[in-house]
Amino acid sequence: MFLMGASVSSTESRDVTFSPDDIINEELFKEAAEEYTRTVERLENKYMRPTPGGCCTAAEQRVEDCYQSNPDKTLLCSKLVAEYARCVNNFRLATARREVS
Repeated sequence: MFLMGASVSSTESRDVTFSPDDIINEELFKEAAEEYTRTVERLENKYMRPTPGGCCTAAEQRVEDCYQSNPDKTLLCSKLVAEYARCVNNFRLATARREVS
């Protein structure tokens, strides 16, 4: 039994015995940890995989170029921003459809 404030010096030794239940619990823990890892990897692969080259890179570049060319007139870029937002939204919808099927 562990007592608060009690300590074991480095010269003392303790006999530790494991019951069959301890071994079973350890095996169950290892199995659960492995299942958890497999599940996380599966979900990451399904939902969090990076998109090769990104999405809408050309539209994104046009927006960045517009902002750099018009630092004091960012409203001039609103059409490009709307196009970029549409592109991203379409990409999300297409990706979601692929995930469902």
